[in-house]
Amino acid sequence: MDYRTHRLLPGLISCILLCGCHSGHEQASPATLNPSAPSGQVSLDATQVASLHFAQAQMRILNDWLDVPAQIDADANHTLPVYSSYTGRIVQCSVEVGTRVKRGDVLFSISSSDLIQAQSTFLSAVASQHLTEKAVQRAKSLIGIQEIAQKDLEQAQSDYATATANIQAARQTLISMGLAETQIHHLEQSGKVDRVLTVTSPMNGLVIDRQAQVGLLTQPGSSPAPVTLEATDQLWIDAALPENATEVHPGASFKAHPLSLPHLALEGNIVYKAYSEDPQSHTLLVRAILANPSAQLHPGMLLSMQIQNGTGNNVLAVPDDAIVHEPDGGSTVWTTTDRLHFRAHPVHTGISDAGWTEILDGISPESTVVTEGAINLSNIIHASGDD
Repeated sequence: MDYRTHRLLPGLISCILLCGCHSGHEQASPATLNPSAPSGQVSLDATQVASLHFAQAQMRILNDWLDVPAQIDADANHTLPVYSSYTGRIVQCSVEVGTRVKRGDVLFSISSSDLIQAQSTFLSAVASQHLTEKAVQRAKSLIGIQEIAQKDLEQAQSDYATATANIQAARQTLISMGLAETQIHHLEQSGKVDRVLTVTSPMNGLVIDRQAQVGLLTQPGSSPAPVTLEATDQLWIDAALPENATEVHPGASFKAHPLSLPHLALEGNIVYKAYSEDPQSHTLLVRAILANPSAQLHPGMLLSMQIQNGTGNNVLAVPDDAIVHEPDGGSTVWTTTDRLHFRAHPVHTGISDAGWTEILDGISPESTVVTEGAINLSNIIHASGDD
């Protein structure tokens, strides 16, 4: 460094450290490089130091977080095809794909000869039970005055028991065909057969497929289902885990946000890890269950996701903003013992977590490090050519 450069250097450094000067001072003493000091050291005056922030290098428990690709999928355990419980023709469909339904909402209506016959059988059994009940009462009154034989009373009681069994069997047939107790009670009270009956939603959800068309003959369990529902208040997050991530197990924490909604923070725990790898990508499927009460998340959304890899490690760490990333690709941390003189330390970094970064070498615990403003110290060195 020649004499002319040495004379111009303080002014250049002063310009670089504009952020180190208080706005209320028109002039401040420039930062200085002591020609006799070792390379990588800077001295500031008290005014310039006022813009710097400091922290202690310390031992902290940091978690290792793996960045993995992930997406939201439907919860297959809460996707439900809805069939008719009896054979019939659809006469009306009340929903479309995308319709949100609640438990008990009507999905479609059908007309079924089997259902009509089952209702008629039930009503016949109800009528027979009423008649045999009256016969038993009459027989009991006559047996008291010895107008009938004991065997006649017993026969009446047997007929009543048979009628009662028949009505219970007819009721179970209707239940198996999908009728609710309220519908059966209405049928019993009115005595009128409903020729068109409705199929209702068994859950709150979203209609994701509708095959029901007026006139379509539907049978129990026949594919495709007339209507398919999907729960929207709970979804899956499926992620592809590298095969060498052996420390990730069910229960591991994750944090994520949708790429389309970067402000939305998602957190939870892994609930499942596959045993077998994908043969093409050599990754393992891991899954988390995600609550979605506001229904703002949808299957197919891509996520930026991090998964905790193992338990936390007790390591030497500094705040993230104490790390200066140099143009040559290295990293530097600035330390001070008196908050006036500063020294640069090349360091190697490890994991980062919750605003702190692991320091593998270069500084010792309890070192006072510069956080906010550290990059300005490195700029002084670069500007002087003393790097």
